[in-house]
Amino acid sequence: MLKRTIHLTLTTLGLSLALASACDSDPPAGDGTGTDTDGTTGEPTSTTEETVDSSGGSDPCESCSSDAMCVMDTCTCNSGFAGDGFTCTDTDECEAGFDDCDANATCTNTPGSFECACNRGFVGDGQSCEPATSCADDPCDPNAECSDTPDGYECVCNDGFEGDGTVCGDVDECDDGPCDANAACNNTDGSFECVCNDGYAGDGTTCDDVDECTTAPCDPNATCSNSDGSFDCTCNPDFAGDGFTCMGTLDYFDTCMVPDVCASGLCIAAPYDHCSELCNQAMADDCNINVGVNGFCVPIGGGDFACVGNVDTGLDNEAATLNPGDSALRSIGTLTDVDMFHLNLGAGDYLLEVTPNPDDNIQVEVFDTIGQPVAILNEGGAGAVESTVLSSGGAIVAFALVRNVGVSTGTYTIALGTAM
Repeated sequence: MLKRTIHLTLTTLGLSLALASACDSDPPAGDGTGTDTDGTTGEPTSTTEETVDSSGGSDPCESCSSDAMCVMDTCTCNSGFAGDGFTCTDTDECEAGFDDCDANATCTNTPGSFECACNRGFVGDGQSCEPATSCADDPCDPNAECSDTPDGYECVCNDGFEGDGTVCGDVDECDDGPCDANAACNNTDGSFECVCNDGYAGDGTTCDDVDECTTAPCDPNATCSNSDGSFDCTCNPDFAGDGFTCMGTLDYFDTCMVPDVCASGLCIAAPYDHCSELCNQAMADDCNINVGVNGFCVPIGGGDFACVGNVDTGLDNEAATLNPGDSALRSIGTLTDVDMFHLNLGAGDYLLEVTPNPDDNIQVEVFDTIGQPVAILNEGGAGAVESTVLSSGGAIVAFALVRNVGVSTGTYTIALGTAM
């Protein structure tokens, strides 16, 4: 808000009063110089100031910086600050050289001002600093010891520090290599520490190799080899991995004595002693058709079944499960065709009978419930019916292979009945 000051003087009022008095009496005596008889001049003897807003606007000083004052309707930065009054920046008197600190003092800038403080080893108010005379003046570095002497005092840096005593800097002891070659040195304020590296044990100045293999860090199927400051885990033969985890690499029918060496984790014991795969006995020839290996699906306990043996039955997928009273017609697709049949036998005697075409020669091979051979039937030659009686003491699954051993292909019928 723009203000103007109107000066109202008492001269006009005095004149009016003087004129009025002139009508009633003689004018006051004077010396003709404009000086009143009381010795005063004709200038106004007092003034009255009134601040008004001539524009009806805002106060021009209301936006002044907090570090400024308003002088004659103008924002002016305070001492120690510079700017246009609306924005004022602290002046760094120390940098500008405006301070009057002693040569043995340090200048510190403060908002709008500065401070002087005598340096260590000197005493005074900062503008004037005199040398310290005793330890009572605290002349030494915090990392030094002070001793009073007949001539004054003496400052000596503490162990781990170096300097003249009034200023002491940390010594990096690690530069001298105080630690064991297998340790790390860490410098600290006035000291240092040695820490043995991983794989070593000791106080840091002496570090000995740790034999990590004593804690068995490797997989049970790996070999641990201790090395200087470390160790190595290497999977044993027939295993693969990083040494901390080792998996078996042997495939189906590879010889095994423990299950770990098998990729499947399943090793079938004697009389097979080979790696195996789980299977479903309810599916005839499941090992070949669904598991992708050649063998009989036999019980291994706990309701589980696994493949044993090495029986290649080809790709015609004509396997079947036969219950007593069942029969099936099958084709001999190739000269090397082999078909597998699961025989569900209860207690009693059963007749297994296979009848080929007159010009075809077949061989019937019978295996027990764990896939061990019990009979080979091939006595009649081409067109001959091959048969045998199977005796069972209870619920059991036996296996029968019908193999083409002739020089032609054709069909045959397989039947499982009750023996008379």
